[in-house]
Amino acid sequence: MFRTLRIVLAVVVGMLAGFWIIMAGQMLGQKVYPPPPWLDIKDPASIGEAMKVIPTGALAIVLISWAVGTFIAAGIAARIAPTWKIGQGMIVGVLFLLSGISNMSMFPHPAWFWVVGVVEFLPAAYLGAKLCAGSESKVASPADED
Repeated sequence: MFRTLRIVLAVVVGMLAGFWIIMAGQMLGQKVYPPPPWLDIKDPASIGEAMKVIPTGALAIVLISWAVGTFIAAGIAARIAPTWKIGQGMIVGVLFLLSGISNMSMFPHPAWFWVVGVVEFLPAAYLGAKLCAGSESKVASPADED
């Protein structure tokens, strides 16, 4: 039971940490590249129009925050997970990938943003998990059971 709880906790804690890192990165991006003054975040048409004039640097900051957040989130998940550490980090990466695709599907994004956005999540998750799993990334054995 404790082992199963740690597996779930690893993914949840990793996702929460990654979410906050991504949000912090995007808040920083809005300080560097303020949104247009006419933007109404409650109006999808307004957001669509803003996406047409957002500077490349602002979009790059979003992509960097996604990669860094995913890297750290997967690392945290791998560190907490009792077994299958890299796999737990990859679950986090897949969840962030699905979230990124959902985000990009809501409003028009440049083609290059789609390419980088889809490609970056899984390598970032793998590297974060691999780095934090270290030599502990062994396969579960019967001795690991509760």
